[in-house]
Order: sequence, then C-alpha cells, then structure tokens
Amino acid sequence: VVREQVEAVERGDAVAAADGDAAFHRVLSSYTKNTALQALMDGLIDASRKGAYAAYSLPETARGSLEQHGQIVDALAVSDVAGAARLAQAHMIDVARRYAAAQHDPEAGA
Repeated sequence: VVREQVEAVERGDAVAAADGDAAFHRVLSSYTKNTALQALMDGLIDASRKGAYAAYSLPETARGSLEQHGQIVDALAVSDVAGAARLAQAHMIDVARRYAAAQHDPEAGA
C-alpha cells in the first residue's frame, strides 16, 4: 500500500495517494479484534477524506506522511508494536499540524 502511495505522489496524483492513505489506515485498523474500534476508525477515515485529498496535494506534506508510514511499517515488521504506536501518534499530530499551517499559509505545506 505504501509503495502505491509513493508512486501516486511521484506522478502528482493526490487523489490516488489519498486513497492509498485510507487503505493504509484501514489495513492497520484491521488488525484489532475490537470491532467497535474498527467501526470508529472506518468512520474517521471516511470523515477525513477531504482533508487527506488536500494534504496529499501538498508535496512536502505528502512526502512527510509517506516517510512516516514507512517508519510505522518498519516498526511493525520487527514486531515493535509500542514503537509503531508512538510513530502513529506522532504521524497524526504532524499531519494535522502541517495541514493546519497550510490552511493559514498555502506556501507552508509546499
């Protein structure tokens, strides 16, 4: 999923990259056995689609998000669940910060 996102960003396809973002988050949330949490995540992913399209239209934000996705995958690959959780939390905060900055100053996210 991350590889497909990277390819989408490289060709400037923000929609495909944002769709990949949703797929990435759905894959991560699919590993919980907590169905209530899965439903919550699905709702959050769906509700944040417009923001994801906007975020992936900003090259620096898109690259930063993909780098963070890669770090999360790397942590999970070595069974570092706690590290992946910390990275995921930092990722969400960073993306929100970048998106908010871009809303105030469109050049901040470029």
